[in-house]
Amino acid sequence: MFSNVVRQEVLAGLINGLVNGAIVFAVVMLVNNDLKIGLLLACALVFNLIIAGFFGTLIPLVMKSLGKDPASSATIFITTATDVFGFFFFLGLAKLFLS
Repeated sequence: MFSNVVRQEVLAGLINGLVNGAIVFAVVMLVNNDLKIGLLLACALVFNLIIAGFFGTLIPLVMKSLGKDPASSATIFITTATDVFGFFFFLGLAKLFLS
């Protein structure tokens, strides 16, 4: 049960990230005509939405299985995870792309 739900949400995050990443890439190319920045932002967005789908599904499921109310504090953990991993991917990719 856990793995199917998490897999579906990660796939939804991937698709959402690819669509939004393509839009961001197109806007960057139109406004700045900078391939590296466009790819950097698109890739970071894809990774961030995959992470959001993963933790946004996993944390409430784990809290519910532990007998806790997911609505009470799951958002704190989800926000922390997406912020930490989002910055990690964005800054890591920036170092790779721009150095």
